[in-house]
Amino acid sequence: MGTEEEHDTTAPEWFAPPELWPEFGMIALPPPICRRERTPTSTRWCLWPICFELFSGDAEPDLSHAHSGALAYNRIIMWKRVRRTDVPPHWHSIWRPQSWRKDGLVELTDSNYRLRWSKDAQRNAKKWDKHLGRTHSIKHVSFEEYKAAYKKSRTYKHVGVYLLATLGRQYALPEVRPHIEFFVVENNETNAIVAGNAIITSPTYNSTTRMCTFIYEEARSTEAMTGLVDYWFKDSLKRGIKNLVFMYFWQPGEPREWKGFSTFKSHFVERYITYPPIVWRFQKGRLF
Repeated sequence: MGTEEEHDTTAPEWFAPPELWPEFGMIALPPPICRRERTPTSTRWCLWPICFELFSGDAEPDLSHAHSGALAYNRIIMWKRVRRTDVPPHWHSIWRPQSWRKDGLVELTDSNYRLRWSKDAQRNAKKWDKHLGRTHSIKHVSFEEYKAAYKKSRTYKHVGVYLLATLGRQYALPEVRPHIEFFVVENNETNAIVAGNAIITSPTYNSTTRMCTFIYEEARSTEAMTGLVDYWFKDSLKRGIKNLVFMYFWQPGEPREWKGFSTFKSHFVERYITYPPIVWRFQKGRLF
């Protein structure tokens, strides 16, 4: 079982972060006020005159078609690398470079996954087992049900609409919708939803990740969020999905309030992946 204090690792050669999954819907992530377009290898977004383009992966971006497309304006090109650390000619490191994200990875191999969790997580899972099927249950719901429950949670009050709106844009994409599911914990007495996980799965990369989670205060004593993680592990194992990705671990310089979320996720993670810093370059294009 990994802890946040262990040394970070580079990504295995076979690993791909969610940004590279065709089922993840990267085009949905830029702010909705921006115009957006996909190229065969990148995502562009623009609120003219401020325009950006993002490439992900270790292959140096192919800019031979840089002048093609509706948003081929003057723009900043960003390159999120997965393992590669060199800076090729014409690319630049950002000031005070830092990893563009830190993720946690679990390679799910057998049904004894709980034994690799932290002692706290194992204890919380046993506590949840006493509630599962008695006071609370886990079920699949529609996006509309999930959205309504999320908006009533304290998570929504603290985080706001951004994560939920992004999830909605992802769900609207035809390449994402068949691969996204909404799991919730429901109070058996009131039928009220009290916690939730949105799960995106990539058959292409045999991987899955969780997004836009929430929990109500009344569900904390039942360890409902640990129950949802356990269900995610169990369901992934049943479907033959091997790689579970916990995104967004806290790094120095990020908001301190993120630390609590990172601590919770660290109880289930076996290794960490710290991606190399973003590099960038300016690409000349059209003015209008």
